[in-house]
Amino acid sequence: MKIGKKIKDLRTKYRYTQKELAAKVEDGIDYTYIGRIERDLVLPSLKTLEKLSKALNVDISYFFIDPEAGKNDTVLGAISKDPKKKKLISMIYKLDDDTTQLATEVIKSILKYCSFEEK
Repeated sequence: MKIGKKIKDLRTKYRYTQKELAAKVEDGIDYTYIGRIERDLVLPSLKTLEKLSKALNVDISYFFIDPEAGKNDTVLGAISKDPKKKKLISMIYKLDDDTTQLATEVIKSILKYCSFEEK
């Protein structure tokens, strides 16, 4: 399911109009932008998606998990069940590009170290 459809489904579930949802988003966004997202004309940035997830009372990972795929068959499905990993992913979304690259290198080093220690 696409992100736009998930947003529209949640919005209608809570019986929000696009204007009402736009007003609930931190720092606000234009309601017409929500309409364009819902019609899959634009893809929101991660920052906007994070704000929308807060306004809709869901974790940002909700938008990346396909409920039609077996939840245990996807990495994100597995992560969504582990609160510590879910929190780690949420923290990663807040990083800028340079810091994300640094975090990636740190994680690679940790994985390399752990693999080495297991042998």
